[in-house]
Amino acid sequence: MTNREKLREIADITDHGKFLAGAAAAIAVFCRDTKYYLEDGCAATENILVAAADLGVSSCWVAGDKKPYGLDIARALGVPEGFKLISVLSLGYSKTPPAPHKKRPLKELLHWEKF
Repeated sequence: MTNREKLREIADITDHGKFLAGAAAAIAVFCRDTKYYLEDGCAATENILVAAADLGVSSCWVAGDKKPYGLDIARALGVPEGFKLISVLSLGYSKTPPAPHKKRPLKELLHWEKF
């Protein structure tokens, strides 16, 4: 969503997402309420965040699942019943470009022990 009014409305509904009002855009991730809705929605959310980063877009994940405002956001966005809010993602371009990531050697990331 890029509608300024809608971004402000969603920001007002959240508890820790007030900054959404100033975001260039936001994506609300909903999943049909099934056995693995949370896993599916989190995977989708993470893929969106990775794609945004690859495009140079800054983002932030605002919690959604099990938050008391989930139904309010669904209503505000006209989401049909039977879907659960997983996340709301703010998107935009940072005023300062992110520092390039330095790849660490694999031996710094892995640990194993022989038994």
